[in-house]
Amino acid sequence: MARGGEDGTIQGFLETLEVPYVGSGVLASSLTMDKARCKLFLRASHLPTADWVSVSQAEWDGRAGEICGQILDQFPAGCVIKPNNQGSSVGMSVLEGGEHPESAMDQAFGHSREVLVERRITGREFTCGVFGRENPEALPVTEIRVAGGFFDYEAKYQPGGAEEITPADISESLAREIQSLAVRAHKTFGCSAITRTDFMMDGDQPVILEINTIPGMTRMSLIPRAVLLRESSSNRSSTG
Repeated sequence: MARGGEDGTIQGFLETLEVPYVGSGVLASSLTMDKARCKLFLRASHLPTADWVSVSQAEWDGRAGEICGQILDQFPAGCVIKPNNQGSSVGMSVLEGGEHPESAMDQAFGHSREVLVERRITGREFTCGVFGRENPEALPVTEIRVAGGFFDYEAKYQPGGAEEITPADISESLAREIQSLAVRAHKTFGCSAITRTDFMMDGDQPVILEINTIPGMTRMSLIPRAVLLRESSSNRSSTG
């Protein structure tokens, strides 16, 4: 997998060369790619995000057994373990309550020197694109239904890996709430061009999972479908 595109590295290189580019800048790209720092910004901005802890490689090397015990105590209903700075769910594991985290932590550390451990949420999953900078606008909300349990790398990029419903079959008020949160996240990090913010329902509250500054643009990806739906709706409104 190519590295540097989402974390601000290429953006910084282009800015050094004074080459214009489309998309979010160095700061927004680096902050949203750094999951632990991203969650700190979300929490400080009063945007909903699941409880978490981050663990460095040095901490893990020195006291892995103690950390495993703390994870089991802090997240009795299960957790999600992921590398701190990877996209596309690379290296991610979803653990049930009581499941020992050691092998999942080792797997995540194979991709990053810092690992994020997050409280597991099991509600419906949604995503919402936002485009623009000064006055960003939200795209229609998409619901993601994954037969295999969670939206991992295979589900994202293999045909039939997930069912994606646009617009999501939800109330207008919930759709507006998700769109509003996506726009607020986009603005909080100073993003531009387009982002995709992923959500999961925790009871009746949509919780932000992450913000993607370079969302997928394959023929199967979520953003192109949402854009087409928005354009189709706008055309019907203008001709109706």
